[in-house]
Amino acid sequence: MTRKTLVLTAILLAAFVSMAAAQTLDGAPYRPGVDPNIDMFIGSWQESMPVKTHGSLIERAVLTKGDAMNPPTKGAVLEYINRFSYATLDAHAVTTPTTLKGEQEIFYITRRQRNDQGR
Repeated sequence: MTRKTLVLTAILLAAFVSMAAAQTLDGAPYRPGVDPNIDMFIGSWQESMPVKTHGSLIERAVLTKGDAMNPPTKGAVLEYINRFSYATLDAHAVTTPTTLKGEQEIFYITRRQRNDQGR
């Protein structure tokens, strides 16, 4: 029993070592102009210009449509989705009905603040 366990452990260890060796980085320092600029693949809503949509909804882009392998602008990595945005709606503001053509929007609401009447 112990010999079988030892052999199985050795086989698993060899498999994990070979997988780990195949995934190592080359260790070379960053080379501007040769290596991709990692900052182009990440977007931040705090750095985006606000855009008013749906009447009074303020949207800020996080990620936009672009080339996932070579983004033309910061955060332009989406291939099948037009945009991923962060949006806010000021207190007592309302949105206006909007008819979309050729696209669909999904809203995810994270919290609701109460108004002066406690509603």
